Amino acid sequence: MASTVDIDFPVDGILPKKETGAASFLVKYPDFDGRNVLIAILDTGVDPGAPGLQKTTTGDAKIVDLIDATGSGDVETTTVVEVKEGRVTGLTGRTLMVHLGVKIVYELYPRILRDRICKERREKTWDPLTREAIAQATKALEEFDAAHTNPNQEEKQERENLQAEVDILTDMDKKYSDCGPVYDCVVFNDGETWRACIDTSEQDKLNYSFNIYNDGNVLEIVTNAGSHGTHVACITAGHFPDNPERNGVAPGAQIIGVKIGDSRLGSMETGTALVRAMIKVQEYGCDLINYSYGEASHWSNSGHDGALGVDISAPGGAIASVPNWTLKNCQLMNGTSMSSPNACGCIALVLSGLKARDVSYNPYSVKRALQNTAKPVEGVEVFAMGYGLVQVEKAYDYLCEYEGVAECKTQFTVSCSGFGSGIYIREPIDLEKPSIVAVTIDPVHYEGITDNEEKINFCLQLSLTCDASFVQCPSHLELMNCTRSVSIKVDPRGLPEGVHFTEVCGYDIRCVERGPVFRIPVTVIVPVRVTDTSDYVMKYDNMSFKPGQIRRHFIHVPEGANVAVLRVQSTDLEKSCRMLLHAVQVLPQFQYKKLEFEKFHAGDSVCRFDLRSYLKTEDVSPSVSLKTLSVPLRPIDNKIRCLAGTRDTLPEGRQIYSLELTYKFSVSKTVEVTPDLSVLSDLLYECEYESQIWMLFDSNKQLLGSGDAYPHQYNVKLDKGDYTVLFQIRHDKKSTLERVKSAVLLMNYKLSSPLTFDLVPLAKTATPGSYLSGTLTLLKEEPAKKASAIPFKYVITEAGKKASKSANGKDKDKGENSEEKSKSMEEKFMEAQRDLKISWLSKLDIGHTLYRELKAEFEDHIPLYIARLNAIDSEKDREKCIPEIIETARLVLSKIDQQSVLAYFGMKSDNSAEAASIKTKKEEKKVEIMTSLLKLGLAQADVLLNGWSVEGVTAGELDTTVTELAKWVEPTDSKVLLLSIKHAMVHQQYGRALKLTLKEWDDKPSKDAGIKVLELYEKLGWDHCHHYFSNWLLVKFPPAYRPF
Repeated sequence: MASTVDIDFPVDGILPKKETGAASFLVKYPDFDGRNVLIAILDTGVDPGAPGLQKTTTGDAKIVDLIDATGSGDVETTTVVEVKEGRVTGLTGRTLMVHLGVKIVYELYPRILRDRICKERREKTWDPLTREAIAQATKALEEFDAAHTNPNQEEKQERENLQAEVDILTDMDKKYSDCGPVYDCVVFNDGETWRACIDTSEQDKLNYSFNIYNDGNVLEIVTNAGSHGTHVACITAGHFPDNPERNGVAPGAQIIGVKIGDSRLGSMETGTALVRAMIKVQEYGCDLINYSYGEASHWSNSGHDGALGVDISAPGGAIASVPNWTLKNCQLMNGTSMSSPNACGCIALVLSGLKARDVSYNPYSVKRALQNTAKPVEGVEVFAMGYGLVQVEKAYDYLCEYEGVAECKTQFTVSCSGFGSGIYIREPIDLEKPSIVAVTIDPVHYEGITDNEEKINFCLQLSLTCDASFVQCPSHLELMNCTRSVSIKVDPRGLPEGVHFTEVCGYDIRCVERGPVFRIPVTVIVPVRVTDTSDYVMKYDNMSFKPGQIRRHFIHVPEGANVAVLRVQSTDLEKSCRMLLHAVQVLPQFQYKKLEFEKFHAGDSVCRFDLRSYLKTEDVSPSVSLKTLSVPLRPIDNKIRCLAGTRDTLPEGRQIYSLELTYKFSVSKTVEVTPDLSVLSDLLYECEYESQIWMLFDSNKQLLGSGDAYPHQYNVKLDKGDYTVLFQIRHDKKSTLERVKSAVLLMNYKLSSPLTFDLVPLAKTATPGSYLSGTLTLLKEEPAKKASAIPFKYVITEAGKKASKSANGKDKDKGENSEEKSKSMEEKFMEAQRDLKISWLSKLDIGHTLYRELKAEFEDHIPLYIARLNAIDSEKDREKCIPEIIETARLVLSKIDQQSVLAYFGMKSDNSAEAASIKTKKEEKKVEIMTSLLKLGLAQADVLLNGWSVEGVTAGELDTTVTELAKWVEPTDSKVLLLSIKHAMVHQQYGRALKLTLKEWDDKPSKDAGIKVLELYEKLGWDHCHHYFSNWLLVKFPPAYRPF
């Protein structure tokens, strides 16, 4: 046990306030704690149930409003309940207008929450019931097999039904994917305001709120897309009455949470969200906006144009509250995302004090006060942290003392010709001579609070100063309400290598102690030049670092170089540390992140690639060396076994199962092999599965070698012969083993000698306009080989067209048999007339005399009866047509010699002169037979299922029809799938019917097919499957498009 225990916890480090003076400011001014200040948090959304976000220090609600500006929480509620013309009378007697909508809950969940709820729902509502159902179905199948050792055809169908039940449950368990609950949403007006409610049941701890728009037609469900926004809100203004050390910086402030992270986009912010957010900010008259959420900025606004980029800094880490759905009270987060809300809270304290004392202020005066009172951080450059840490009390005093100065309502826009908001010299050519830069200073008055008289009287006499000798500027400037221009000379010659930053500051000569009225940043970067023109190597020796210290090196890239290799070596033999290396290439109009890890390559056009080495000789001969031949093997057998016994039984009675996979292969000569089940390779303790092992046997079952998770450690030398590999994988869940029962085993054969090829570009056939993209590797040695790879694109062009063989028309009559050729034009006309009349059968009423007339004239013409079958089968009142359908189908079948057609398709080949025409005729006969059998079977099934009274229709007759049809087409074929389903239903074989219906669903999902699936789940008594699938049906077939 430790001799001493420090019981004084460093609470100041939970959420830093001392460094900025916020803590001492609150001690001195306890009522200036952010009260009367409203802050908008533009982020992932704020959880109103998170600790510290309920009340302010004065007892007011901490959160004024919550808004989802992205639209990802919108529900269209345009459906009005049709009860008494869409009106419902409430218990109060008031008439309510009810709007209905539906929401898929997982659309509201952050990914982490969705994963947790998925897991919990599976464990509670799926696994226990599915295991029980599988066990029951398996037991029924085993009992049937034991009782029917030599089943007849009818018993085989019954067994198929039982097997289908097992297969369905097993497959569903394997493919289980939870779509989540689907909730009903109700919006109504109580006579005074719009109200809403949703039907919820999940214990997800996801707090939500509502906003209603468009006269009740849009319901906005506000949640949060992540924990970031809640953490930020708590840093800014969290209030803990019982634990004040956990308070945010401004515990008295109120906030509105605006969700700008779109859940549909993985919490990416959108332009729509930002616009909507600013509308709300203006509507509420927010004093401050905390926006520490977004993407990397681009050239124009990130300091690359010469502007400082950063004005002030604040502590960038805190332990603060996170949403309830994370199941955490608080969390440590770091970064500028945490620095921004800390600074925002500090400014809220300042504004709270100014409001309390009725001191006027505006954004311009507050910014200037923060800049001029910030505390510089020793050892950190100004361009890295701005003018330093924000100082709350000093900024407050500054604003109080200089409330009415001439420039308090004015900001000064600085523009430097050839640069931007500052002077930024970094190109080598600009370092060889002085630069004279014309700088304009434009006073911009804050609109709405500056009257014309103040603009007329605005006049400042300024002293311009700069503490750097390489910068020259005018000594004085008189600035009135117009743009003034000055010339600044920057002479970088003679400056040492590195970064040189300074500012030209303008002071009001009447009150120099106020600090600069405006600043003109000047940055000169003198890069290091590579002096080693032989190997082009640069070294930095004996570099020491303090914690958090940054060293920057700007290197002039030699002409012709496009890749560099960085090697870092520690010379400290006692200490270890974590180092962060950051390489950035700055290019106009590109955000810095774009080029942190990606090389810039100009142009996307057809070009010749010229390769030159400007610096030294390089070996750039591309080649490929092949040492191993890998042959994929699929298992010829797989068995899942229950490993009985106490040694294979886990706590709570969970039994371990093993999956045994069998692979076979042959070798033609002596070779060294390495079996590799790549899906599990190199995973041992961290593997999802309990264990794995393989054994390799010869044809005599002799064990030749074994291995486990690390395949490259086990090589087996084999002679010519046949071999078998048995692979065992263990797990306590059969469903998990099912996932790998078709796992591919790679059999790696070591080549006797490596094969080396020159690299030749090759494009595979593709649609014209497509392209193949990849990389072109130039250098030979690593790590430069990988780094030097450049993008490569190959565009597929249109292939040349081949000349048509029958362009002269000589093959026009090819395919016509002798019978067709011998027909006269009169005969052909009569046949065409007949076929035209037949085509009209489906368009005319079924009682029309045309069919009878054609039947009397063309009694043996089969297409006539097929057309009649199709016409009456599609009749609305089909029940009345059933007898005729059965009669007509049987008539067609009696007129066709089915045995001769079957015999033809049993032939291997037909080499006769009329083979093509014979095949066409036989194909036509086959279609006629299949159509007749299908129509007959469907009619028989409908009679039996619906209880219609039709003489001669029995289950046996239906069985005969189905058996005959099976000679021509598989029962699972999409053409006859409906009949197969109805046949199973007639025999009440719901497992077989469900399996076929699920196939129909998988092939082409439809709502009708989905409803059939639900009906069959209900007949089987699988309520959990019914509930699971009904939710998926709602998800797959929503009532309307999802709103934006």
